[in-house]
Amino acid sequence: MKKRLITFAAAGLAAFTFTTVLANSQLIATGLTPRTLPVLHALKLVAELEGRWEFVMTPPERDAITGVLSVKRGSGPAGYAGTILINELQQEKPTKITKAEVTGEKFVYAGEVILDSGTYTFEMSGTIKGNKLEGQTRVQEPDGVVIYKLEATRK
Repeated sequence: MKKRLITFAAAGLAAFTFTTVLANSQLIATGLTPRTLPVLHALKLVAELEGRWEFVMTPPERDAITGVLSVKRGSGPAGYAGTILINELQQEKPTKITKAEVTGEKFVYAGEVILDSGTYTFEMSGTIKGNKLEGQTRVQEPDGVVIYKLEATRK
């Protein structure tokens, strides 16, 4: 029994060693090292919300709204700060961020903005793939919630 256990342990160790050496040689052939692999995985798994995003928000049965959403890490409950410039209103206002989460490529970015026409709460959600953001924005407007199709490019 002891001999069989030692044989299984040795076989497992040999398989692990062979697999690790093979994987490491494949990584090195691509210019990566085993030390950079966790960083590479982290970069692939978590998108970045921070940046200057030129957006188009398209509501149902109305003209699109364009502008720039600037998001940076900062203080506050969500850990981000931002501003929004709405081209059609020629207004740039700070946003109060209440929620900012990124899980893999998925994101949620919520808060409120005070425009000359009133206070609007919003929640953006969708995916970030590199410098492209797609999803939707739910905005609480005076007449009720409006859901906009959201597309943005990081500049």
